[in-house]
Amino acid sequence: MTVRPSQAWRRPPKPRRVTQRRPILALVVTLLVIPGGAPRSEPATRAAAEASRTLDSLPWHPTEGTELFGKPAPPWEDIEWIQGGPLSLQALRGKVVLLRFWLTGCAYCTRTAPALNALWRKYRDRGLVVVGLHHPKSRHTRSEKIVREAARELAFRFPVGMDNDWTTLDRYWTGEARRSFTSVTFLIGRDGRIRFLHDGGEFFPGEGEPGRAYVAMETMTERLLREPPVLKPSA
Repeated sequence: MTVRPSQAWRRPPKPRRVTQRRPILALVVTLLVIPGGAPRSEPATRAAAEASRTLDSLPWHPTEGTELFGKPAPPWEDIEWIQGGPLSLQALRGKVVLLRFWLTGCAYCTRTAPALNALWRKYRDRGLVVVGLHHPKSRHTRSEKIVREAARELAFRFPVGMDNDWTTLDRYWTGEARRSFTSVTFLIGRDGRIRFLHDGGEFFPGEGEPGRAYVAMETMTERLLREPPVLKPSA
C-alpha cells in the first residue's frame, strides 16, 4: 500500500498534541444496532445507508472521514474574512457549499486551486458556493497580507477567510481524530449536512488518483445541485 506524505500536525502558533501518521481505513457501518448500545436513530441509519450507496457509485472515495457523512456541518467560528465575507453556514442554508481548507506554501493546494476555480465558475449560477478557509502552520502565514497575496496568486475569486487558530478546522476535521492531511475539502448539501469530502491532498482533471477524485467531487456536486431546495426555518 502506498502511504501518502503527511502534511498534518505542524501548528507553531498554538502548540498542540503530537501525533504520528498512521493509515486509517474508515468503514461505513450500516448495522442497525450499535454494539453494546441502543438501536441507531432512523436519520443515522439513513445517512449510513446513503453514504454506502454514494461510495459504491463513484470512481474514487476517501479513506478517512466517511463517518462524517450525513452529520450536520459545524458552524464557522473565529474566521477573519479577507474577501467575499462575512459568511455563515446558516445564511447559506439551501445552497450547496464546497469548503476547502488550504494554506500557503502547500503544493497540494496549489495544484488543486485550478479545480476549485473551475467548479466555482461552472456551478455558481446553479447554487454552488465555494469557500476557502486558510489555516496557517507558521506565525508568518497568520498575516492577512500574506494570505491575501496567496489567494490572489491562486486566482481565488470566491470567498476566503482565515482560520488562524484552527477553530473551525478542528470542528470539522482535526479536533479529535488523527488525520493524514489538513488540506481537506467538504461538500455540504442544501440541508446543511456533510455529504461528501476529499480527505486531503490534491484533485484535478487528469489521470490517476487526483483525476478520479476530481470526477467524484464533480459528480457529487452535480447530484447535490439537483436535489430540491430546502426551506429555511422561519424567524
